[in-house]
Amino acid sequence: MLTYRLAEPHDAERLVAFQQALNSQAPFMLLTPQEAQSLHADDMRRRLLENEAMPRMQLWLLALEGSTVVGELRLSRIKFLKTLHRAHLGLGVLPSHQRQGIGKRLLHDAERWAFASGISRIQLTVIAANTAALQLYERAGYTSEGRMAKSMLIDGQYHDEIMMAKWLNG
Repeated sequence: MLTYRLAEPHDAERLVAFQQALNSQAPFMLLTPQEAQSLHADDMRRRLLENEAMPRMQLWLLALEGSTVVGELRLSRIKFLKTLHRAHLGLGVLPSHQRQGIGKRLLHDAERWAFASGISRIQLTVIAANTAALQLYERAGYTSEGRMAKSMLIDGQYHDEIMMAKWLNG
């Protein structure tokens, strides 16, 4: 059974394990498998404590199967007065758990939190070749705002990123 909740400092080890698994299985994530292997629970715990200290600036949601993290969403507000209405979204779901509604549920929960927090625009980037993620975001109402050509180098091949956004209040 899946549960959804806020990430907490005691989740540090689980999150490191999730990031290592995700980045070794999903080629379109930001970290390489080698970079993910260098993640440490102490650093993750510090980031989770920072997240707790700024509850209106960031949201960190988890999808868990038992005690195992299978999905993660981070929403970070842009921290300048002129951009407080914006937040940047990052989402990852283990390949073994994709296409089960986890990403959709995490997006929905994040959008509700964002709207209640006064955020009117959520923005993200996604690798153009990641068609499953593009379809998820498009179905959720995100629209393409541009393309960054050759912005990611994955296994010696350049990939474009699509910039997407969604307005939450009209």
